[in-house]
Amino acid sequence: ACPATFLLLRSAMIILPLPIIPNQKEEKTMNEISEYRKQIRKDIRRTATKTSLITIFIIIFVNVVAIIVSLILDKTGYWEVTPLSDMTTSMIIQFILCFPVCILFGKMLVKLPLRSLFSKPDAPTGKIIKWSVMFIGSAQFIGMVSNMIFNTIQTQTGTDLNEVTFLPNENIIDKVLMFVIIALVGPLLEELLFRGIMLTPHIRFGQMFAVVITGILFGLYHVNYVQIISAAIMGVAFGFLAVKTRSIIVPVIVHMINNSLGAIQYIAPSYIDMDKLTEAEELILSGNSEKGTALMEPYLVPTMVTSMISISMLLVGFVGLIMFIIEMARNRHEYSLGRENCDGVPAVQKVFAYVSSPATIVLLVMIVGLTVLNAVPTILTDLLGM
Repeated sequence: ACPATFLLLRSAMIILPLPIIPNQKEEKTMNEISEYRKQIRKDIRRTATKTSLITIFIIIFVNVVAIIVSLILDKTGYWEVTPLSDMTTSMIIQFILCFPVCILFGKMLVKLPLRSLFSKPDAPTGKIIKWSVMFIGSAQFIGMVSNMIFNTIQTQTGTDLNEVTFLPNENIIDKVLMFVIIALVGPLLEELLFRGIMLTPHIRFGQMFAVVITGILFGLYHVNYVQIISAAIMGVAFGFLAVKTRSIIVPVIVHMINNSLGAIQYIAPSYIDMDKLTEAEELILSGNSEKGTALMEPYLVPTMVTSMISISMLLVGFVGLIMFIIEMARNRHEYSLGRENCDGVPAVQKVFAYVSSPATIVLLVMIVGLTVLNAVPTILTDLLGM
């Protein structure tokens, strides 16, 4: 070819874009990433199915056993002779009879050795105390705020939602048993289930994902509108402590301390006769302070204990929330739960994979239904025409 033609062809090659030939290695990598993400979503859905089935089993098993035991107790005249309250009896059925079976069922389903959960905490004591005050305090404060919001809504709308109460009988046996179950037995068994059997299988999908998902599940599991928000935040806090210390010993202890304060708040008012206390206040205001003081005297100690604990919880809540805000501003990295174990899989896809499990859908419907029925028990009687 002549030099002019050669130059023309060379110029055309520079100006015209060359066809893009796909790199087989890059295409293979893209397919591998897509398959990897697909497999992760399948694994999350499979794990969600297991943990949801465990929770469904707990709810159904506890309620079925409670109904059967209640029928037996009715037949045997238990309620006429027992010194225990309905709430204490219910907690004995739930935690003493049912939860050990539920823990064994969950252990077999996820194939988790329980002994491995009780390893020595791997974190400095100072940090553990700081984390505990921060997260539990924040949860308490937010729980108080949410209760105020619910109470305001009820007042403004004229509705009256049923609230679960923990009032023991006058009998000392009932009070001791209620305290032991709420403060000691309940926290241990709940931590075994939620921070052990539930949390552990999810950690491989990312620590943050595992802590938040199981924390929310812990809040919903209470099926009590008053506790859902605060229990969910506490569930996240307990999960954080379990992941950071690589042991459930710390969340068990913190859970016990938190519930002990709550149990005292439940039990102390049972020593107060509100009618007599009101009468004593009226006597003092009317000028008969001697008689009013004498009438009030037996109730001074439990009233002071209840007030001091309430004020202390409020202060701890406020301090914990302030600490949380300051720590997040200054040392946010300290509260990181590490890199996600499933790099490249967005959190939204993980959450969708979790909630799209048929067992999780059934669980959520069941929990919402039970929460509504607990809040408005007349719905069921109206539906049944009773």
